[in-house]
Amino acid sequence: MSDAAIFASELEERSETYQPGDVFLLVTDGVTETRDSSGGEYGEGRLTAVIAGSALLTAQEIRDRVAESLAAFSGGCEPHDDQTIVVIMTS
Repeated sequence: MSDAAIFASELEERSETYQPGDVFLLVTDGVTETRDSSGGEYGEGRLTAVIAGSALLTAQEIRDRVAESLAAFSGGCEPHDDQTIVVIMTS
C-alpha cells in the first residue's frame, strides 16, 4: 500500500448501519489462500460456511473455529503467507 495512486484508485468508501449482534470478520488473504497438500485453496466459500453457523458464538470462539478449520484443511502444510483473523462483535 505504498503507492498512493494505486491505493486511491482501489479504495471504496461506504456507510453501513449495524445492529447489535452483527459480526465482522476481517482476514488477510493468507487465510483464504491457505493451501492443502494438493495445492487447492481454502477460499471464501469455506470461510463463509464456517462463520455461517457461528452466530451464537463469542468472538474468540469464532476466531478459534476459523483457525481450526484452516488447520484441518491445510493438513499441516506450512502457510505461505500470514494468517490474520480479527472478529468484531457489535453490542
